[in-house]
Amino acid sequence: MTEYPLGRMTILAPLPWLPAGCAHFALMKHLGYGAAEGIEVTTECVGSPEAAVAGIARGEGEVCFVNCAFVFLARDRGQAVKTFASYSRRRNRTFGVPLDSPIRSIADLKGATIGLNFSDLLYLARAALRDAGLDPEKDVTFIELPGDPYDEKRMVQPVKDRAVQALWLLDTTYGQVDAAGVPMRPLPSPRMEKLTPGSCLFTSDGIAGDRRDALAAFGRAFAKASVFAETNPEATVRILWEEEPRARPAPGEEDYTLKRDMLVLRERLACASLRHTADPRWGAIDGKEMADWAAFLLEVGEIGKALPATDYFVPGLTEEFNDFDEDAVRDQARRYRAD
Repeated sequence: MTEYPLGRMTILAPLPWLPAGCAHFALMKHLGYGAAEGIEVTTECVGSPEAAVAGIARGEGEVCFVNCAFVFLARDRGQAVKTFASYSRRRNRTFGVPLDSPIRSIADLKGATIGLNFSDLLYLARAALRDAGLDPEKDVTFIELPGDPYDEKRMVQPVKDRAVQALWLLDTTYGQVDAAGVPMRPLPSPRMEKLTPGSCLFTSDGIAGDRRDALAAFGRAFAKASVFAETNPEATVRILWEEEPRARPAPGEEDYTLKRDMLVLRERLACASLRHTADPRWGAIDGKEMADWAAFLLEVGEIGKALPATDYFVPGLTEEFNDFDEDAVRDQARRYRAD
């Protein structure tokens, strides 16, 4: 019987079920990275980022993974949550337009109808619009896209019908819409592009204070999973299919699903890559990054006040996240053959 001296770490996933862009979390259990670190990793899908953050604040789980900006809104509302590790280094939410669109900048979106697939992140869209000089209440119209966040074939139909001129996209959604035959390009947002990290692992103030060793172990297990995924993305997708029944291809759809999931995972890996980062270590966050995020969100009116940076993150864990043999994990990934 496996023993877990550091206890259970329940992930509240902000999605209906784990897709390819979040396959790292399936690896932690499947490959035994969590168990090797003394933690039992379980996952509960709660449907949305708002629900995940609220659940962490209420103590219903120990970890969630959402856009970094959520920590500033949560603290503004009095929710006792913090980030403890970076997940996606680059910004992972952008306005996207079809490759042949005449729209070249966010300012060009004036008068446009924009499709949404996660309305929880509308606040960040509003921030980007205000930063470009637009009024999000008057200058654009947002509509919910049809289907669920995984149904890219329905999601792209309003684009094909020209009912929307742009989409507010998660990084991984670029891979989905590409697979569905509507490749898109992101619109530049110079100030937001400088804000890092894009997404983070969150926990509660209580866990940060009482279970620091478990957070370090979780971050180390997640770093191992990230190394594996970067080295062998196809095996990563196939492991996800084993662990998450709802991610498995429908009969006759394996070729399409593998193509789509590889595109999705590669988009996420590109955002999570440590290349060209100021601190090229897994999970790194620093106080200046948090202060820059807070200053931006305060300036565009999405939070009421900026708190000290350490109110937003747990410092001092990065070295522990990276205390493992990365070469050994890469060798394991290269040798791994998923059934």
